[in-house]
Amino acid sequence: MDRRRRTDTEIDGTLEARAIAASLGRELRIAARGRHLTQAELGRRVGLSRPRIGELVRVDGATAPLDVWIRLGKAIDRPLA
Repeated sequence: MDRRRRTDTEIDGTLEARAIAASLGRELRIAARGRHLTQAELGRRVGLSRPRIGELVRVDGATAPLDVWIRLGKAIDRPLA
């Protein structure tokens, strides 16, 4: 098996994506609580399961598509842009 080494740019990009997802997840959790939304209710509003919402607020959202973050922002009245 021929394995290639990731470039510094790939590593930096992954780290930056994780940091951004962590920040978005924290903000999502705070805003949802402030609006008295459960993870289940938030999930229903945006078409995601409660466990997936839990992953996103626990900073596991770096691989979530951009449209997911946009839907979540709209659901809590905190647009991503």
